[in-house]
Order: sequence, then C-alpha cells, then structure tokens
Amino acid sequence: MTLLSVAESGDRSQSSRLTTLVNTLRGDADLPEYDRYVLVARAAALDLKPTGKDRKAKFAAYADLARKLIAEFPNQTEPYASLLALAEDSPETGAAGPLAIELMDSKAPDAIKAAASRILDREAMVGTPLDLAATSSTGQPLTLSKFRGKVVVLYTWTGRATGSSGWVQRLIAQGNTQVVFVGLNLDADSAAAQAQMAKVAPDSIQIYDPTGPDGAIATALHLTRCPSIYLIDRSGILQDVHGLDQFKDKLTKLVGGTGK
Repeated sequence: MTLLSVAESGDRSQSSRLTTLVNTLRGDADLPEYDRYVLVARAAALDLKPTGKDRKAKFAAYADLARKLIAEFPNQTEPYASLLALAEDSPETGAAGPLAIELMDSKAPDAIKAAASRILDREAMVGTPLDLAATSSTGQPLTLSKFRGKVVVLYTWTGRATGSSGWVQRLIAQGNTQVVFVGLNLDADSAAAQAQMAKVAPDSIQIYDPTGPDGAIATALHLTRCPSIYLIDRSGILQDVHGLDQFKDKLTKLVGGTGK
C-alpha cells in the first residue's frame, strides 16, 4: 500500500507508474489478494477516467471493467458490488435487467444476488399498471389511480441527503395541469421530513412512510435506491423506473403522448 501511495502521487505519469507497479506485483502470491485487487482496480479505473465517451459508452466500459475484475478476483465482493451499482444506475429501462441476471448467475455474495433480484422485479413492473394505497401528509387516503388522465411523477427522497429539499423544489416546479408530482419520503423521522418540506413546498403531494426501504410501500415498488423516479402515463401504466436519467426528455415524451 505504501508503494501504491507513491505510485499515485503526482499527475503526469501516474498511469505509467501504476501500470509498472501492477505488472510487478500482480502475480505476487505473497501479496494478499485484496491488495492485488486494489492495485489492479485503481490502475484500470485510472485508464478509464480521461475518456471522452458518452454516458452509455462509459456505462458499458465500467461494466466491462467490473467483469474483468470479477474474472480475475472472483472472491472479492467489490467488483460484484460495482456491477450491481451499474444496474441500479442504469441509463435506461431494459439495461439493468441483463446486468441483474448476470449477477444472479454469478458467484456474487447472497446479499448482492438478493439486491439483483429486487432490480429484476422492479424492471418487470414496466408496462404494467401501478397504483399505491397510502395516506397523504394531510392524513387523507391517497391512490395514484385518482390522477388518471394525467402523467404522474412518483419520486422518492430523503431529508438526510444534502440538497434534497432544493432538488424536490426544482422537480415539482416542473409540474403543470398535465403532470402530477407525488413524493415518497422514507425517513424514520417523518415529522422532521414534513417540517423540512413545509418550508420549501408546502402544497406538494407527499407520502411519509417511516418504515423506510423495507416497508410495504418501498417493497411494492421494489425500490433499490433513493432518490428514484417512476414515470406513469395517463392510463396508469408504469413507463419508466429510471426517471432520474434524462428526466426532462422522458417527461416531455409522456406528456406528448408518445410513451417511453
């Protein structure tokens, strides 16, 4: 690790120094496997950094890197976790499923396979009706079906995240007569979350579920991360579970009636 620190100091020849170090120590059986993994992973990630590829190309490149690390270090959890993170942060509906299946068929730890299974369940929801029965922040029963005829943006948020209030405020500011924004907060301290939202968006439609990501609502949504955005068309059909990516373009298409 001392050699790694030295190799990473400075900027100009960092990649070449790391490559030399990796080539020297990669096959050293006396070096713990995790240390060898760290060396190889950092050198490979450094090579990917300066690329000017678009997001989909970068997504594919990082997925390929994770696969190579899994092949070389099948006993290390991190490369499986990296592939899982890519599945969760997939740039579009349909891209996450194959990665999740890949993890399910791999030697990934059980916890990662369980998360991958949840991603598959979430992807399977696309194209099916989505409705939720919950209680709004005003204490009134709330179902998404009451908004039929309008596009519904169901977003999840947590007050613990830095800048979450501003993000929610900017998000719901895009609402109009054709679009309804419904927020789902999963903080254990619902009172604090309500107080926070009362300052920035007092008239917004909010659901507060202190049971969190393991509660009934999050489970019904097969939620894997927060924030997330689910896009539902006027007929109540879930069209996208990756609404965070290219949100404005996707919303414009739904409002225009062109679907996904």
